[in-house]
Amino acid sequence: MRGTSGISLASLAIVPLMTFASLFQPGASLAQKPSAITQPSIRSSNVWKRVLGPVAVPAPWNVAVCPGTTPLLCVRYQGKLVGTVEMGTHPLESRAEFRKMLKQAGLASNPVNLQNSKNRDRVIIALKNWVGNYYTFFKQDSKTEYGNQTRFATQAPQVLQVGNLTGVSYGFAAVKPEGGVQEQRLGYVAFDGRILYVITTAFDPDAGRGSFGKLEDLQRFEPYLKSVVAHLQLPISKR
Repeated sequence: MRGTSGISLASLAIVPLMTFASLFQPGASLAQKPSAITQPSIRSSNVWKRVLGPVAVPAPWNVAVCPGTTPLLCVRYQGKLVGTVEMGTHPLESRAEFRKMLKQAGLASNPVNLQNSKNRDRVIIALKNWVGNYYTFFKQDSKTEYGNQTRFATQAPQVLQVGNLTGVSYGFAAVKPEGGVQEQRLGYVAFDGRILYVITTAFDPDAGRGSFGKLEDLQRFEPYLKSVVAHLQLPISKR
């Protein structure tokens, strides 16, 4: 499957966070492929330069902003590049489907006032619906690409901190009948009232950027990615 960052949920239950690897068991329950649309001021350089906060990853891991303007974070293990994490920044006016979800949650203004705690709760409802639509798309895409050769396993979204914002984590995998993983994706999504932030990485032979070459590296890095996301300097719109 291809695609990395920015889409369109049915409300899903929040469960305690577990590493996604624990879902890869026989009998587990798999998912618009995003295109990053950014404001000119964000697009002019790698957005990770503006948002990467204190990074606490143990040696021999290393995390740093990738060279160039593509919104990628480089992850190295023992000095070797093993994967990248992509960040999509999507102004609300470019996300018609998410605007509809906000409206369904009771938020019709642009920008959305997040000083109101009730509005923040409504944003979480919209973000969960966004994740649900994301799963639905990839489940259909998985069926087209893999047929009946894989199962679709999803991670229940969890509410958590994305910098100074409250966001949602999510993930899914295409699991082979014998238990191996064909494809896995991890993501975080948050909204600051103006911009939808979509942070993604994957194990997928077809993914290219925003992915890891080995499933083992992605699974080992997953707990540290959560820490990186929690310490991001978001929102951008107030910086």
